[in-house]
Amino acid sequence: MASNVGLDILSKNLSYFSVPAAFLCALGPHVYAITSAQSIYDNRDPRTFKDKVAQTQTLDAASKSRITKAKQASENGFETVGFFAAAVVAGNQVGIEPRILNALTWGYVASRIAFNVAYVHMCQETSMSFLRSALWQGGAWTIVSIWISAGLKAMNAYVF
Repeated sequence: MASNVGLDILSKNLSYFSVPAAFLCALGPHVYAITSAQSIYDNRDPRTFKDKVAQTQTLDAASKSRITKAKQASENGFETVGFFAAAVVAGNQVGIEPRILNALTWGYVASRIAFNVAYVHMCQETSMSFLRSALWQGGAWTIVSIWISAGLKAMNAYVF
């Protein structure tokens, strides 16, 4: 079904574009953390950032928590982006149908955006931390689904 501008966006393979989007989802909280921390971030020694945030007297406790959580959300994103990128390549290599691959890859990106927001702004209370974990698991299972789909497609066990 073609759109009014002559593009059938649902049949186009947009999955490769989700890899830089996932990278930006990991980078975004880092940028938020260092810009929120005012002059605490030292680019000459970036690995000491979280310790410096914890030790500073210029930020209140809520700001320290939010900045630290943003940095942790960024680190978490970078830990999974490689596994995700490899899954995207595997899915494309075996020829998973673009509609399915787009749904899974962009679903992962959406889960990362939601994870970042939940982690940084909504999960300050222990009672809400389950939300962050559920969003992380949703993204992780999306990656696993791509790998399983690629494996099944490669075996010709299930054709999309």
